Amino acid sequence: MDWTIFKEFGLPGLIVGGLFSLVFIMMKWQMSFIVETRSAHNEERRVWHSLDMSKAKLLDELVSSVKRHDEKAEERGRFVREEHLKFSDQQDKTCECLIEVKEGLLRVNGHTKI
Repeated sequence: MDWTIFKEFGLPGLIVGGLFSLVFIMMKWQMSFIVETRSAHNEERRVWHSLDMSKAKLLDELVSSVKRHDEKAEERGRFVREEHLKFSDQQDKTCECLIEVKEGLLRVNGHTKI
């Protein structure tokens, strides 16, 4: 070892060199800690992302199921509306017929006004 460096910088140089070495070791330790923490966070994000994706897939299936139900309900509703329209037409015909029967009965019984 060359002791002339020690003679040149003296005790303050040795202290500063030791501090720099200490800072270097601490920074190296801190960087390894950050790398470990980052890898743990990445794994956690991967797990949560897969959970979110499964929930998104489930939500998409639910939305498509609701859309199919709405389409079927619309078809059923259209059929029911058509049936109600037919019933309404039939009721109108029945009511017209009953009015004629009522007028006829009133005439037979001698009533001239309805």
